[in-house]
Amino acid sequence: MKFSIKWLREHLRFDQDYSNLLDTLNKLGLEVENMINPFDQLKAFKVVEILEVNKHPNADKLTLCQVSDGKKKLQIVCGAKNVKKGLKSVLAPVGTFLPKNKTDESIQIKKSNIRGEESFGMLCSEKELCLSEESEGIIELDKSSQVGQTFSNYLDEEQVIVEIAITPNRVDCAGVRGIARDIAASGFGILKNINVVNQNFEFESDIKIHNELKNKTCPQFYGRIIKNVTNNDSPDWMVKRFKYTDIKIISALVDITNYITMDNCRPLHVFDLDKIKGNLKIRHSKKGEQFEGLDGINYNLDDGMIVICDDNGIISLAGILGGLSTACDKNTKNIFVESAFFDPNSIANTGRKLNIISEARYRFERGIDPLSTIQGLNFATEMIIKNCGGEVGSIVYDGSENSKETHIEIDMHNINQILGTELKKNFVIEKLSGLGCKISLKNEKLNVIPPSWRSDLILKEDLIEEVARMYGYENIIDQPMSMREISKGSTTSLSQSLKKKIARLLVSRNFMELITWSFVDKKWEEKIDPNKKKILINNPISEELGCLRSSLYTNILLAIKKNENRGMKNLRFFEIGPIFYGSEPGDQDLIVSGIITGYKYSKDWLENERNVDLYDIKSHAMSILDYVGLSEHKLRIIQEKKMYLHPKKNGAIYLGNTEIGSFGIIHPSINTIFDIKSNMCGFEINLSSLLKFIKVKNKSKPALKKNIFQSSIRDFSFIIDKDILASKILQSVRKSNKEIIKSVNIFDCYEGRELGDNKKAIALEVVLQSDNNTLSEKDIDKVTEIIISNVSKFCGGKLR
Repeated sequence: MKFSIKWLREHLRFDQDYSNLLDTLNKLGLEVENMINPFDQLKAFKVVEILEVNKHPNADKLTLCQVSDGKKKLQIVCGAKNVKKGLKSVLAPVGTFLPKNKTDESIQIKKSNIRGEESFGMLCSEKELCLSEESEGIIELDKSSQVGQTFSNYLDEEQVIVEIAITPNRVDCAGVRGIARDIAASGFGILKNINVVNQNFEFESDIKIHNELKNKTCPQFYGRIIKNVTNNDSPDWMVKRFKYTDIKIISALVDITNYITMDNCRPLHVFDLDKIKGNLKIRHSKKGEQFEGLDGINYNLDDGMIVICDDNGIISLAGILGGLSTACDKNTKNIFVESAFFDPNSIANTGRKLNIISEARYRFERGIDPLSTIQGLNFATEMIIKNCGGEVGSIVYDGSENSKETHIEIDMHNINQILGTELKKNFVIEKLSGLGCKISLKNEKLNVIPPSWRSDLILKEDLIEEVARMYGYENIIDQPMSMREISKGSTTSLSQSLKKKIARLLVSRNFMELITWSFVDKKWEEKIDPNKKKILINNPISEELGCLRSSLYTNILLAIKKNENRGMKNLRFFEIGPIFYGSEPGDQDLIVSGIITGYKYSKDWLENERNVDLYDIKSHAMSILDYVGLSEHKLRIIQEKKMYLHPKKNGAIYLGNTEIGSFGIIHPSINTIFDIKSNMCGFEINLSSLLKFIKVKNKSKPALKKNIFQSSIRDFSFIIDKDILASKILQSVRKSNKEIIKSVNIFDCYEGRELGDNKKAIALEVVLQSDNNTLSEKDIDKVTEIIISNVSKFCGGKLR
């Protein structure tokens, strides 16, 4: 944001020097990026008068000028086209240094010989003195300028330029008025009152507005007709101001709207009324519509962009760029001036999609003052009538006033506690009022209504930050950080601790951990489990990441596919992360999933090569549960249908009536879907469900108790149906006598014709031991009978 000191003085009355002004701006967070102050730089440059002009004898494009500096006559070789006798200009005498340009190069003027003619200095252009980019000719001073005086005496503060950086939340300072308000609130100078009166109209504006978006993205749309204007050149003061602040000069009508944009942060647009066909409509664009902008470029519009149309089509891309079809030119006589408020998000999205950068877009997308529409329209009307003449029409309007005041309650204790200060209430009220806040007292608390131009003030912390800015961060005394008592409790939650421990356990079992997106492609969700609800994302990163995952298997399977394509075998991957079953907060569970592929053993002379199977993956799943204190005999494992597991080779793990996990062979259809050739086994453990049943104890294991009584071992072989899970047999055996049965292990599984169809033989080793005495044969036989009975009752097995 560039502005001149003279421009600033139109809003702010101050008598302090420039260095204090720059210091204040920096302290307020309005970082000064550059300042051009020609007063100090140009003291050595003199006002001179050209007495004679003659052609250079040895160069067609050069002239010999005889100039007077008030004391002596000097010869200057000059190449400017505008040199003439009697012209008063600026001389850089021999020995002076030209001001540093943008490349920080400084040139000293020396006596020189140019094509055989001596030159005692240089007549300067504005560009050479870093006053502007104008380089066509030498500076032309007013005839009243006194020869011999320093050129600094003829500069004004319009040429003292300050450039500041504005953070995205401070759009109010994208206007000189807002900068002045901020400075005045800090105590530097006094803010001037600017009265913009409502213009009396001379006729009814005979144009109708139909705003289809008044309850959506264009809540306000004002405008008025002004007839019989003369779109001549802008006044000299505006031309000069624009020239030094690098604003493009176009024509009086357009320059006025640009001036108000920079002065009051109030973007406007002016249409040539005679080029508008019929009435105006504000609506959303449709995909494929065309619009030709003032820049001469044809834009292909997308759905949902705010456009202003007449009966023939789109004439303006609202809040961003006007259209060429209704642009003002030198022949414009009748105009329609628009002042509206547009939704910042819509403007930002449109600007990014079309890659259009404009001063209007810069302000609208950051959220300008929604209450500035009428004031901006009246300001523009006043300036147009003053500079272009014309007859004023009535204001036409279509919109819905839906702006709401924000009420924020703070108290002095909050402010001083956070800032570490001892500020008084009157100081806080004064500073916030200076920023435009309305303040009332309620039960010793401050009820603050931020001004409409500060959409960034939402929370009490925002107001406290404003108080700190106005007080000055440099005035807040540094204090040593107070040492808090070190917490004796754990710094990690139960969930975090469990995740960390399980990850270490699986890594120790030769798994590799994956960390993937929580998003997947919808097509994989459909194929993994078409019955599960799909949680789609409105604005995904990409189409391939458009759905929240309902299983960790998807990303693990994709990782296996990539590795298999690169020749990798015998893979073990796991991931710990959330899965989602709804779009509301909390509709998710923390899961640990793992998949193993290929062979259990690599080629080895000691072991036979075999595929990983159901029991391998079960051992990994059970190791996790055992690690958190849930031994297998506390669990119930049953066979359940899972879309992604083999229907006959899987197990669902229950703790009571709650399913906490599952394991099994990956369904062959999944291999086909993902084009994976290796056999795969997988497990899932629901940590969210598990956390309801366990507590992490940071205690060492209890001391091992020795049993001095003799143990006895009995082997059993039962014939059961193939579908019966081994875990069910183990559970049936353990139920026989939990105190005496110390362990149950399966050591053989046999299938043969002699057993019958769909039958298998399971061989068990049962270790019996009492903690109180040595078991007698009678005791052992009694337990044996109960074991046989339970296996028969719960598993349908019979002793072989």
